[in-house]
Amino acid sequence: MRLSRFSYNISTLIVLLVTFSACTSVTPSFSQSVNYTDGRSITREVEAVRGLIAEKPLDALLRAKRLTLYTERTDEINTLYQDAQSAVEELFFKAVENGTWDEALKIFRSLAALGHTPTQWSEQKLIAAQRDKWKEKKFDALIQDIARLSGGVHDAPSLETVRKMMKGTVTVWVDRGMTIEKGLGRADRMIGSGFFIDANGYLITNYHVIQSEVDPEYEGFSRVYIKRAENPTVRIPAKVVGWDTIFDLALLKTEINPEVYFQLGSSEDLNIGSRIYAIGSPAGLEQTLTSGIVSAQNRRLLSLGSVLQIDAPVNHGSSGGPIIDEAGRVQAIVFAGLERNEGLNFAIPVELLRLILPQLYAGGETVHAWMSCYGVSVKESPQQTAGTELVYAVPGSSASVIPAGAVITHLNGRAVPSLEALQAELMRLSAGTIVKVSGYAPLHTPSTNDARSSGSGADTAGTTGNANVSTVPDADNRATGTGKVNVSTAPDAIGNSGNSASGIAHISTGNNPSDTNISTGDTAGATSDAAGNMGRAERKEHRWEKTRQDWYVQLEARPKQPAEQVYRKDSRARAMLPVYGIYLESAGGKKSFRITEVIPGSYADETGFSAGDYLEIHKMEVQKAEEALFTRIYTKRRKSAYIDTFIDIWAYLDNPSYF
Repeated sequence: MRLSRFSYNISTLIVLLVTFSACTSVTPSFSQSVNYTDGRSITREVEAVRGLIAEKPLDALLRAKRLTLYTERTDEINTLYQDAQSAVEELFFKAVENGTWDEALKIFRSLAALGHTPTQWSEQKLIAAQRDKWKEKKFDALIQDIARLSGGVHDAPSLETVRKMMKGTVTVWVDRGMTIEKGLGRADRMIGSGFFIDANGYLITNYHVIQSEVDPEYEGFSRVYIKRAENPTVRIPAKVVGWDTIFDLALLKTEINPEVYFQLGSSEDLNIGSRIYAIGSPAGLEQTLTSGIVSAQNRRLLSLGSVLQIDAPVNHGSSGGPIIDEAGRVQAIVFAGLERNEGLNFAIPVELLRLILPQLYAGGETVHAWMSCYGVSVKESPQQTAGTELVYAVPGSSASVIPAGAVITHLNGRAVPSLEALQAELMRLSAGTIVKVSGYAPLHTPSTNDARSSGSGADTAGTTGNANVSTVPDADNRATGTGKVNVSTAPDAIGNSGNSASGIAHISTGNNPSDTNISTGDTAGATSDAAGNMGRAERKEHRWEKTRQDWYVQLEARPKQPAEQVYRKDSRARAMLPVYGIYLESAGGKKSFRITEVIPGSYADETGFSAGDYLEIHKMEVQKAEEALFTRIYTKRRKSAYIDTFIDIWAYLDNPSYF
């Protein structure tokens, strides 16, 4: 398989190339808004936290922490916080006693973020205990990786010859029975490559190669085998242990003990022009070696992380094969190539495999953590260091306490000077972990939209019309909420990644449509709503507070398609934020909006939208098969002489700007 739809950017790249050639959950309990300036709301929150301590102590601890920060610290609140802390510490020691070190690390990091660490324990001590457990299970790849990162191993032992290295690779063969087309039957097979990473028969391949084995939506026969070059007629049964749909990686297990297995290197040792070698089974031809160079680095083709561009030949069946350096160490894993563009191929850096390898060994689908936010990198300025501007947060999420337009510069005390750096830090953590987010709040609260909800959220994209957010006091202990929902949009990932299109606009001219109730939900205290709406001039003059602030957030399980969650939980106008790249303001009516800014390089920018354009949102729906959000709008665009037009626009449900 040359290419799959695991990445919207890869699909976008194909669309662009074809066009050119033609022309020439972990869910914390934060669904209820809290007004920290209202006594009754505080009392209800205290009661809710008290009820959570036994069942969800980490959730209770974070909510109790916020009560200590945003209200006057009474004896009752202090006692509540201490009780929640004691419950979490008890949970930590129980995890230590049971030897569930992943859980112990999550709890320890959460306590450390809040300024508490269990006595006689450190993160290094927990990692050492985890390594001992891996040794007992003989997870060689994890042990080697820990040793390398801690400085215990500086160079992987060289394999004697290329021929010996090839013995550590296999052909992955997925039998999917027979397919009937036009009355004719043909064998349905998926062929890929794989490589052993330890002596116990564990091997790595691509998720899209074995997808039919674990995809709940697949209906049909599926069996996975491996074939070895020394006896290619024998199919050896294998089973899928763990898989990652975002990184397109999977861990398989066979009941054989390979004499050769690969060690994991570091693609950080590679530079543009570095010589690399690819081993795989193109067209099912086992143990084929090709060579090339690293053509480019940091291509943003995945939802998380970046990939390498290589010119080593990659063909059908190469997916999942190792990219090795001249010392024989794995530096990347082949995952995609474009047949019409020879030499334009891509590989997943081994660092991404290293991040998820413990989860792969643990079994099942990996879970990535996120803050339920959307943002963009901001450059360094005289006011503050570089970081990530939080443009949008999913309604009801833990991050809704962070004000719109805040710039995040540190996570748990570690500098994160860009969106990519912030995502890299989050990838090291597990869902459910409490983190300390540090940065600079905006000097001015972003302006709000004047459209008000009529009843139960007429502008609801999915199921919820109102954004559940918390009202927190400002520096003078005053509520700064305006009682209105902010309406805005921000750049989609194509603008961030450098590609130029994320969908196709179908345009038809028509008359002014009948009235449609287009409005935003009415929410009290929208200051902490992370989807501010501000005009082009106002954004250019945007500045941040000089004093760095801290916010505490509990990470959640990242959905496969974040934009679908936005669609289900937010209004149509606000859902435009992470999808199309448009900032909106009310145009004087419930259904009317005016574009105040279009983000350069975004979907809206590439399809001809500009500031001052008028639009109405008439239909919005998720198309599962296309993994996209489709929206029908009525618009008058400046670049089209303000002619009345219906446009169907779409964009993928995931992009690299979510964190």
